[in-house]
Formats: sequence, structure tokens, C-alpha cells
Amino acid sequence: METTTVNDGYFESIGFEETGKKLHVRFSDGRYIVYYEVNNFEYVGLISANDMREYYETTIAKQHPHRVMRE
Repeated sequence: METTTVNDGYFESIGFEETGKKLHVRFSDGRYIVYYEVNNFEYVGLISANDMREYYETTIAKQHPHRVMRE
């Protein structure tokens, strides 16, 4: 899985499994959510967005099934 460390105050890291189309999002507050059916274009859009939080909220969070992970 490709993982990008973000540390922007909202996100801590973002990982992407291209074969499973899963986006792993770890937040600065400790939450960890896996989003399903995410394509590579959306992942690249997220990590390259000028406002990652806005892109995440409009393109990822509202459009894809997800599961909150407990560690």
C-alpha cells in the first residue's frame, strides 16, 4: 500500500491500495476510516488538491462506502 504522510492538522496520513480500490485515511484526532471503490484518479486528486479537506469531504466522504476502523 502506498502511504503519504500529511500532518496538516486534519489528516495524519493517507494510504491507497490500488488493487483493492481502498483508501485508508488516518486523521490527526486518531480516527481511521477505510473507503471502498475509490479509483486512482480520486486518490491522486486528493493528495494533490490545494484544499485536501474540501476535496475529501466533497469527493471521497460523501461518495464512497466506508468503514470506521478500531485499533
